[in-house]
Amino acid sequence: MNKSSDDLFDLIKSMSAAEKRHFKLFGINMQFGKDSKNYLHLFDAINNQQHYDEELLKRKLNKIIRAGHFSNAKNYLVEALLNGLNDYYSGVSVVSQIETLIQKARILKDKTMLNMSLKFLKRAEKLAIEYDEYYHLLQINDIKVKITVMQEEGDKDGQALTKLLTDEQHYLQQIKQYFEYRNRVVQLKQLESLNPADQKKYLDENFEDIFNPSLLSVPYHQLSYPSFRNYNFLHCYKAVILKEQKKAIQSILLSISVLESEKSKLEERAEFYLNCLLSILILEFKPDEKIFKKANDFYLSLSDKRRTRLVTSTFIRVLVTYSSLLNRTQKYQQALKVISGISENEIIQKNGFDTKLVYWNLVAVSHLMLGNFKESMKFFNKIINLKTLHRLELQGKARCLSLLIHYELGNFESLPYLTKSAKSFLSKHGLYFDFEKAIISFFEKANKFAPDQSAEQLAFIRFKNELAAAKLEAGSVWLFGDFNFTNWAQSKIQNGDLLKKKKL
Repeated sequence: MNKSSDDLFDLIKSMSAAEKRHFKLFGINMQFGKDSKNYLHLFDAINNQQHYDEELLKRKLNKIIRAGHFSNAKNYLVEALLNGLNDYYSGVSVVSQIETLIQKARILKDKTMLNMSLKFLKRAEKLAIEYDEYYHLLQINDIKVKITVMQEEGDKDGQALTKLLTDEQHYLQQIKQYFEYRNRVVQLKQLESLNPADQKKYLDENFEDIFNPSLLSVPYHQLSYPSFRNYNFLHCYKAVILKEQKKAIQSILLSISVLESEKSKLEERAEFYLNCLLSILILEFKPDEKIFKKANDFYLSLSDKRRTRLVTSTFIRVLVTYSSLLNRTQKYQQALKVISGISENEIIQKNGFDTKLVYWNLVAVSHLMLGNFKESMKFFNKIINLKTLHRLELQGKARCLSLLIHYELGNFESLPYLTKSAKSFLSKHGLYFDFEKAIISFFEKANKFAPDQSAEQLAFIRFKNELAAAKLEAGSVWLFGDFNFTNWAQSKIQNGDLLKKKKL
C-alpha cells in the first residue's frame, strides 16, 4: 500500500460525523458537479473499511472508476475533502478569520484597490494584535509596506514606512522570543521516547540550558500568549523535576486564572485550557472531582466545530487520567463508568500511542481488581503485543500483571515461559529493578510451590518480605503503580482474596 492511500484512508477516518455530513451535503456537489455520485461512492467505500484494501475497492468500483484512473480519483478526493474541511471551519477560528481577511486584502492590492485593501488589513491587524498572532502581523505589515510604496502620493516624509519597519522589528522579536521557549519545550517532549535512565542523563547534562534563568525570570504579563504557554510549561516541568509539586500546581493555576480572565478568548484556547486542567489532575495525583467537572462542562459547552481533533484528544486524556486516578483510590467501578463515555475506536483515532496504552492499562487493571480476568487479560494482551517503544513502563507492567492473572487462574505450567519472556523484556529496556526482580523471582518458582498450600503460604510470606526490602527506584514500573503487589501477597497470607474472582 502506498503512502497516499494511507493518507486518504487516515484523513477520512479522522473526520467527525459533522464534518462528513457537511462534505456529503455541500462540499462534494460544489466540487464535482455531475460526477459527485461517483466520488461519493469512493468516499463511502473507504469510510466503511476498517483497514485500507485498495484491490477490494477497485473490484467494487470498477463500473464507476475506469481502470488506470483510480489514483487520480483518490487525489481529487483528497483535494475535495480538504476544501470541504476548509469551508466547514471557515470563520470558526481567529486564525482562519485573519487569513481570510489577509487574502481579500492581497486580491484588492493586486487589483490596485489600495484603500479598500487597507480596510481589510486594518480588520485583520486588530484581530491579530488582540490574539498575539505575530506571524500574521508580519504578513499584514508586508502588504502595508508594498501598498505604501505603490500609493501615488507616496510616503513623502518617510514616517509611515519608518513606523512599519519599526513594527516589523517588534514582531520579529516576539517571534524570536516564542522560538526560544518553544524549542526548549520540544526538547523536553522528545525525551518521552527515551527510557528513564537516558531521560535523567539528558536532563542532568542540559538542565541549565533548557531552564535558562533569564528566560524563566521574565514577568509572565510581558509575554505574548504563544510564549506564555511554553514559558509556563517549562516552569511546571522544572518544578516537577525538582519535586516541587506545589510550585508546579501554582504555575498551572496561574495559567487557568489568566485564561478564565479572558472569557471571550477561552473557546479559541480550548486545547490549552483543557491541558491545564489535565495537568492539575496529574500533579495533584488524586481524582479531583471539581477539576474534572470543570473540564467536562467546558468541553460539553463547545460547539461541534470547536471540538477539533486536538481539543477532543485532550479531553479524552482528561477522562483517561481522571479514571486512572479513581483506580488508584480503588474506585474501579466508577473508573469504568467514566471511561465508558468514550469508545476505544475514538481513542485510537484521536490520540497517539501514549493515551491508547494508558487507556488499555486503566481498563485492564479495573477489570483485574473486579475479578474479571478474561476482560483484564484481553486489554493487557493488547499492550504486550504492541511493537513500539512507547510507554515501556506500562508494557513491562502489563507483562508482570499477566503473570499474576495466569497464577490466579491456575495456569502454572505456562508461568516458566511467560516469566522468562517478561524478565527478558524488563532487562532489555532497563526496567529490571529490585521490585521487578522480586516479582519475577516469585513467579519463576510458582509452578513448584503452588500445588502445596503450606508451601504456597510460606512463598507469599517470603515474597511480601522481599517486596518490603526492595527499593522503589526511579524508572520502576511500580513507582506510581495502581496495583499493590504487597496487598495481594498479604491477602493470600491471610487466606483472603484481594481480587474478586469471577469464573470465565
